[in-house]
Amino acid sequence: MSENINSALHDIIKSVVDDLKEDYGTSIGSDPSTTDFVDPISSGIVPLDILFGGGLFSGRFYEFSGEESSGKSTLSYHYIAQAQKSGWVVSIVESENAIDKGRAKIIGVNFNDILESPANTLETQFSVIAKTIYKLYESAPNLKVLVVWDTLAIAPTAAEYEALKKGEKPSQAMAEKAKLIHFFVRAATPMLEKTKATILVINQVYETLGGYNSSYESPGGMALKHAASAHLRLTRKGWRYRSDDTIMGAYNEMSLFAKSKQSPPDKIRGTINFDSGYDEYDMLLDYVQSRKILESTKNGWIYIKGNDGNVIESVRTTNFESKLRESPELKTLIEYKCYLDRFNSYKSLQERFLPILNQYEEKLNLPKTVINQ
Repeated sequence: MSENINSALHDIIKSVVDDLKEDYGTSIGSDPSTTDFVDPISSGIVPLDILFGGGLFSGRFYEFSGEESSGKSTLSYHYIAQAQKSGWVVSIVESENAIDKGRAKIIGVNFNDILESPANTLETQFSVIAKTIYKLYESAPNLKVLVVWDTLAIAPTAAEYEALKKGEKPSQAMAEKAKLIHFFVRAATPMLEKTKATILVINQVYETLGGYNSSYESPGGMALKHAASAHLRLTRKGWRYRSDDTIMGAYNEMSLFAKSKQSPPDKIRGTINFDSGYDEYDMLLDYVQSRKILESTKNGWIYIKGNDGNVIESVRTTNFESKLRESPELKTLIEYKCYLDRFNSYKSLQERFLPILNQYEEKLNLPKTVINQ
């Protein structure tokens, strides 16, 4: 009897879903595992890709926010470079020449293949983003498009821009900006769902004072935070020095906020070299040590074990990068262990991470991981 009821209920639901699809083009009833998280853009940095649950996915909003010089734009260059390598078309919409082209080129960005659109006001930027996405979609519906908007906080509204040109003080600037961004997000959400383009917003934070504590908020109200699939906050944590005490880079904290729709909230340490961008080797070393994925000692040794639990390699932390550069298989094994650790920690990520694990296992000649039902 219960099987007949279930079958009848299934038929009713299927009929309703089919009608909704025909009338409204809705994707209700489709398998979220195959539609929600597709075509990820990697950062090229394994700990960061793991933090994001696989990368930045198509058809979604993302926001990177932080104080000035916290590493936001530099991080976006890594995603742009990797997107280009994977065949994506990249458009950069910017205010006041925010792009550091010298550093971006070192990281791997090819500006010959980028659509650059400087725009003075928020309204102009909205228009450029929408036109770019729709024009590319109409020309080639299967084209993968990444739009990087750098920096939202700097862009004035049209009213602010006109007032500033006249030497006047804009009125209600913050409230007006929040309303405009709310309008854009509402309009852009169905656009991204249709075109599968991805928008990455770079935003600065400002300090708000109240009561006994101060806090940092990014401009634009709550609309973008609600629409974003993930919001990454970057916070400066200190400088990185050479042996002669000159500054070679910086450390930051990369925190995925609790409202993330694609991965559990978490944080990792970022390492930036001013010459070459984010240091994937130092970030990988910090990740395996802080998560105790590899056994390490206080005197600076890392022990790497095989699948049988026996130590196959011992590496000095000071030689970690050079060892992994000369032994790509060792790097592959360590990356695999990082993904496996996350896979075993969160059931919500297992279906998404399984193909990644299986690719690593094929390279390493290991038995294929399966999901226990």
